[in-house]
Amino acid sequence: MVKKEEILVSPTSLNSIVEDKTEKYKKDLIKTLAWVASAFGFAVGLGYFQGFDSTVEFCAGYLLEQCLSIDNLFVFLLLFDYFNVKDEKKREKVLGYGIWGAVILRGIFIAAGSVALGQAKQVSCVFIVPRGI
Repeated sequence: MVKKEEILVSPTSLNSIVEDKTEKYKKDLIKTLAWVASAFGFAVGLGYFQGFDSTVEFCAGYLLEQCLSIDNLFVFLLLFDYFNVKDEKKREKVLGYGIWGAVILRGIFIAAGSVALGQAKQVSCVFIVPRGI
């Protein structure tokens, strides 16, 4: 049985590992910047067609979603560590399932909430606060 201390990594293989990680980091950074740039473009278009207030509301919501997604990544890292998921491909696959699951469930809950608000006056009493309060 080989112990961890006995496994040696050659400098050339270590360099290739570092280069692979650096390339992946660059690719991920470019992808992130592209998404942020597209959101910025949308905000500019929204400001042009809908006005400044809509732009501020969108930017505030976008920033809030970014903060919440960082929190979710922390939870995912804890879960990956707990369930000992080491393979990067499996992590990406599970993250993809999580994202699509969140999108689908969010759509279902928005649709159900709008139907409930449209059909029952009692439900709107729970969600709408009178102006005097």
